[in-house]
Amino acid sequence: MTEEGNEYEIYECGLRLKTRPSEPSRTMTNHCLDSTTAAKAVRSFWLMGLLNNAPWVLMLAVATNISAGGVALVFLSNQIPGLIVKLTAPYWFHLMTYESRILMASVAMGIACFLVGCGGLVRDDIAGDGDDANQEPEDSDGHKWGLALELLGVSFVSFSCNLGEVR
Repeated sequence: MTEEGNEYEIYECGLRLKTRPSEPSRTMTNHCLDSTTAAKAVRSFWLMGLLNNAPWVLMLAVATNISAGGVALVFLSNQIPGLIVKLTAPYWFHLMTYESRILMASVAMGIACFLVGCGGLVRDDIAGDGDDANQEPEDSDGHKWGLALELLGVSFVSFSCNLGEVR
């Protein structure tokens, strides 16, 4: 079939592919899905998209809990790694398979949750059990380490979400 100088191949499943004159005809055995498989694929990609972006949004939502005075610091920690991934992706994404990218994003998300949780525990341990006389000041080394762990965890969330998002 020809449409405005372009050639299209139409298959039984209704899929239309644009072909170039120099391109050999392709078979569509892998591209035509039955309705059950297509519905399962749509549900799977919707769920993966939700799970990919939810932690990123949650980290922005709890920015005041991570650093009450430095919400901008949390925001930058949540944006810069993702920006780096998106800027450099065209140079190295072709070297990785889709499965390895998803695995890498999953591992990074697990590390992120672990780091944010550990950072919160370190800061809670420093705060003590409520006795104000024995509390360390917020500029103590322990408080800084807890904040650093949480910000590193936020950075891993950003890396993971953008790694799973870029095509």
